[in-house]
Amino acid sequence: MLLNIKERKTYKSFYFLFSFVLLNISFLSKASEAVFFTIASPSSHPFIYQDEVGELQGVLVELFKQLELESDIKVQIHLIPWARALEEVKNSRYDALMPTMYTKERAGYLVYPKDELINFFDNVMLKRVEDKFKFTAIENIPDDKVIAKVRSVSLGAEFDRKLSKRNLKIIEVLDTKTAILMLNQGKVDIVFSDYFLALSIIKQQNIETNIAIQQLSNKAMPSYLAFSKCFAKHQNVNRVMNEIKRVLQSEKYKKVYAQLVPDFIQTKK
Repeated sequence: MLLNIKERKTYKSFYFLFSFVLLNISFLSKASEAVFFTIASPSSHPFIYQDEVGELQGVLVELFKQLELESDIKVQIHLIPWARALEEVKNSRYDALMPTMYTKERAGYLVYPKDELINFFDNVMLKRVEDKFKFTAIENIPDDKVIAKVRSVSLGAEFDRKLSKRNLKIIEVLDTKTAILMLNQGKVDIVFSDYFLALSIIKQQNIETNIAIQQLSNKAMPSYLAFSKCFAKHQNVNRVMNEIKRVLQSEKYKKVYAQLVPDFIQTKK
């Protein structure tokens, strides 16, 4: 069918308009697609843990529940011991890891968003109350002291470096709870831990009178939801983190946090 000049111009205009509409529909459809990812996380009461019937509980669980209700992001959280969780995300068998500190080594195989997920406070040293030893530096730890350390957990690059230079007996364990219970049972002499986590476990186990805590500093340590390289190739991790940050700053979530996080942790903030 032959078209005259006017008809050709009309047809051409219609063609470009139709193409423009299709492109926008495609863009909007893609923008509205749900982002789904899996998270590997170690148990860390009161942030994330399993209750008596095996259900996930904690403030981070509630955070992602609220996120799913208010955004196009869907997640699936799996509780995995720390060392294995790190390896799973490193090898892209899970999409994200939480919570994790930033280190140069991890930045080689994890992608960190610009904003942190939560702030922990710097390390504390735990010992039994009858132990008269007082920590002043790694160099002054007696040679006969036995230390429990959670496998693959960094205590900070400088701390790790100095500790590795000492010829001390270090027992690696799966999680902080195991380390603290071993300390209480006299199987080890020292545990280094995050302030939040240590206090929560000690109170939960009702062993406050048995364990002494020495604060090493009052420095806030940012901890992240870090992503696998594979996931970050296909998704904008900062967009995901912006949505999470919006929920973190909401009054609804702040009320949940106040209900679930003990006062002794909140007052430290």
